[in-house]
Amino acid sequence: MARVEGILASLGFTCTRHSEAALKVTVPYWRSDISQEDDLVEEIARAMGYDEIPTTMLSTPVPPHQPQPQRELRELVKDILVAQGMQEVISYSLTSMAALDKTQAREANVQPLKLANPMSGEQEYLRTTLRSGILSTLAANQHHSREGLRLFEAGRVYLPRPSDLPVERESLVGVLAGPRSPEGWLGDPESLDFFDAKGVLEALLGQLQLRCTFEPAADPIFLPGRCARIVAGNTPLGAVGEVHTRVLEQFQIDTSPVALFEVDLAALLEVLPSASRQYQPLPRYPGAYRDLALVLGRSVPASQVQEIVENHPLVARATLFDVYEGGGVPPDKRSMAYRILFQLPDRTLAGEEVSQAQEEILAALEREVGASLRS
Repeated sequence: MARVEGILASLGFTCTRHSEAALKVTVPYWRSDISQEDDLVEEIARAMGYDEIPTTMLSTPVPPHQPQPQRELRELVKDILVAQGMQEVISYSLTSMAALDKTQAREANVQPLKLANPMSGEQEYLRTTLRSGILSTLAANQHHSREGLRLFEAGRVYLPRPSDLPVERESLVGVLAGPRSPEGWLGDPESLDFFDAKGVLEALLGQLQLRCTFEPAADPIFLPGRCARIVAGNTPLGAVGEVHTRVLEQFQIDTSPVALFEVDLAALLEVLPSASRQYQPLPRYPGAYRDLALVLGRSVPASQVQEIVENHPLVARATLFDVYEGGGVPPDKRSMAYRILFQLPDRTLAGEEVSQAQEEILAALEREVGASLRS
């Protein structure tokens, strides 16, 4: 006790012995950081040295780990996006009605939850989407860098319910804008667009071992014909597209195009595969490549054609490498060229087998989507 008194006295505290095991300590006026007994204990421990504090075992067992799948998924998604060159931003959960209306994400009859005592008109409603926050961040930073901006945010949105608290859902949003590569002598860099955002999503979903499709869709925030819905099985996960010029003008964004994607992380968690990762050895036998140029209707999605091709048992992979519209192709059709890899894991395919498989694929394409071989 005498040592404790000496330490506190050297630090400017006034000590009075209250009992054999208790001291009454008066805090000096310049130590406004001392407000409770624990603060005094910390002062004593720091002066004595933390290594002199005796080790004491815990009185109870360490509680078991409580899994938090939603939080773990959010952190994993962040790590994957950062590894792809994206940069995380964090915005306020409060927004204004004007900001929600700019992104046209608010339904006419749905009123977001309003604060009883908002601090400003810019922060009086709980956000129902992350779109306005990420676009405002892009607008504030668009002139501070000549390189492309790749931003994302993962956080909660608050969906109102009548006579009840709002539903809180984890959401993800990202934007890509500006040049795709830094300036250089090789030429003017191209701008980031819809396909860059789609590539980020494909890489993300691939890391999560989730097979998704991109289907044409319509959303007022996106340009017509530049929007796709993300679907896993029958579950919609979100959307990706190029932001409408009208929306960019409202946010005073000069860069164009601006690609934006939005994913419902709560829905994503529900469809994630639960099985562990399955690894396959490298193929021991060579494959055979064949190029297939098809003529088909413009409304036929490329993903449907690729699925038909890859359903053949001899096809290991099919890659779309060219899309053509113009002379030699009817006005209501387009040409799509695929590079197909035929390969088996246990033997080398003969040329006759590859030719027969190609004919079977053409027959299936003609039957299901009305495709024909381009002459």
